[in-house]
Amino acid sequence: MGDSKLKDNTKNKIAEAIKNSFQVKDAVNTAINNSDGNSFTKVKTDVEYLSGDLHYSIQKTNLELSGNKTLCGWNINVRLSDTYDFTEWRSLNSFSNVANNLGFVMQSTGLLKSYVWDVEYNFVY
Repeated sequence: MGDSKLKDNTKNKIAEAIKNSFQVKDAVNTAINNSDGNSFTKVKTDVEYLSGDLHYSIQKTNLELSGNKTLCGWNINVRLSDTYDFTEWRSLNSFSNVANNLGFVMQSTGLLKSYVWDVEYNFVY
């Protein structure tokens, strides 16, 4: 398995797409609602994208959130991480499953190597 070698430009594009996703907004809202009203630290959950670019590129990822309330809102730190790999054969009932199965075959035959990636960013909510 390789290390995360994502270029900063790629990380920035992923962060921008994820920041605007309802899945991350929902996770942030849940973390804020479950906080003490001032902060929360290392709230961990999984996020799964069921359609669009994030479905085809990431699909499911680990999400870790921390936040502090300020006069301007909440300063939120987001960290996403995952292993980019293809570990299962799926039914052939969708394009994304067929693409997954291609990745599965390529990884099984050594044409594709899995790797760990992570993206971290901050924003005010």
